[in-house]
Amino acid sequence: MLILVGLGVVLIGCNTEAYVPLEQLKFESERKLFEEHLKEAQRTSTELEIERVKLNIRRFLKHDNHTTSLWYGEITALDLQSMDYLKVRTRFRAQEYNLVIVDPLVVSHFSMLENGDIIYFSGTLGAEQSITIANSIKYPQFTLIPSLVVVGPDRYPLIQSPEAIENHKIKMVKKC
Repeated sequence: MLILVGLGVVLIGCNTEAYVPLEQLKFESERKLFEEHLKEAQRTSTELEIERVKLNIRRFLKHDNHTTSLWYGEITALDLQSMDYLKVRTRFRAQEYNLVIVDPLVVSHFSMLENGDIIYFSGTLGAEQSITIANSIKYPQFTLIPSLVVVGPDRYPLIQSPEAIENHKIKMVKKC
């Protein structure tokens, strides 16, 4: 099911500059603050204090309830994964988002996009995926299956069908 609605004008309006949602900017500010706390603790604190800071970072990044509502991303790569889904790598400052596009109707709209194009997405980030705390706070990476993606020069919204998302999740569990 593909639903197109007139949301694009609300996102960009007449302004040519990209709109970055306040929640995303707040998330980035918190990330930077944690990064500074870790650097400061590593320079001046005891091991116990460093571990306390790392625990707070884990609490911030490693849980799976960060929701996004039309977050901004610049496309850095488009990778078709064995005809099952499209992986769209996006970046905002130090944050990387790997968007998994599983609905064939939505995937078809990505053929016109290329690196450097701007998209917006909504969904649940899930836990940050870096192995070390230092990398997770400096260059966080998230993978998500967005429910909504806004793409193209006209900024039209594409909604992935819940069935396609659920089928992909089932397929991924079977592969494990």
